[in-house]
Amino acid sequence: MSQCDERRPVAHLNAEPSGANIIDHAWTEQRKQELLDSRVRLTQLLVSSIKASPQPPRVFVGSSATGIYPTTPEPNNIEWSESSPIPTSDEQHAPQPNFAMQLCRRWEDAYNSLDEPKTATTSTSSSSSSEVTDSAPPRSATRLVIVRTPPVLSSRGGMLTQVKLPFQLGLGGTLGSGRQLFPWIHIDDWTAFVELAIKNENVRGTFNLVAPEIADNAQFTKALASGTSLARSLTRPCYTSHSRSIDVPVTAALWRPSFFFVPSFMIRLAYGERAPLLLEGAHIRSERLADTGFTFAHPAIHEAMAHLFTNNA
Repeated sequence: MSQCDERRPVAHLNAEPSGANIIDHAWTEQRKQELLDSRVRLTQLLVSSIKASPQPPRVFVGSSATGIYPTTPEPNNIEWSESSPIPTSDEQHAPQPNFAMQLCRRWEDAYNSLDEPKTATTSTSSSSSSEVTDSAPPRSATRLVIVRTPPVLSSRGGMLTQVKLPFQLGLGGTLGSGRQLFPWIHIDDWTAFVELAIKNENVRGTFNLVAPEIADNAQFTKALASGTSLARSLTRPCYTSHSRSIDVPVTAALWRPSFFFVPSFMIRLAYGERAPLLLEGAHIRSERLADTGFTFAHPAIHEAMAHLFTNNA
């Protein structure tokens, strides 16, 4: 990274060049190391390059994940915001962090090392040297923005492209109880905030980039399957005869039944250590986004899903 010296923004937003998701492959020891390398090690390399540059970039926007927060199978009265202390495994009654939580914590530690105080060497009366840390170190010349990202909804890639086939076949349904909370964000809102973070000099620190509407897995399933009344119909030519074109309606969302459900035990058998990513959730909100002037174009799950399938977003 020898080019971090032109005061240009740097963004680390796609954890893996392949685009693979954390849940795509079994968490073998080799896979866990790949996930650590693609997130933690690469971030450490970027931060080291920025800190070593005589003219560091003006802003560094990095992606983290809402997986940093503890999850539960059922909703509870705990809300997690940017100011919420993240419990550690050595705290009494704290939930044991799964691999996803550990990964996110180490990932953010790597980002936050950008603002660690520099050490200076001073001489003592015995002519020996020791390291001292400034009591009030200045902020890094590079503005740091960490974006805690939930599943990003897009019809062109990511999670939706993986789950929509069963729904198109009429075989979609809820996972487990369906009561596990599902933080989410529309791809347009995600990209809009990243652009704002790069351009607005007042945006700094960590943000939970989650849509305002709280949804659970059952509500997400219903929105994906039917689109609700907010989905509008389109028409397209079905075929053209010699004299006329015959149009057939094409619905905005999938409009398929979602009678089925996948029992929790089957998901645990199939996904093993990764099962909590599907069977558990957390109530995550942002208390900082409003202060940036950011507004959501798609704050509600049903409208967001309808927009995705009508506009191929």
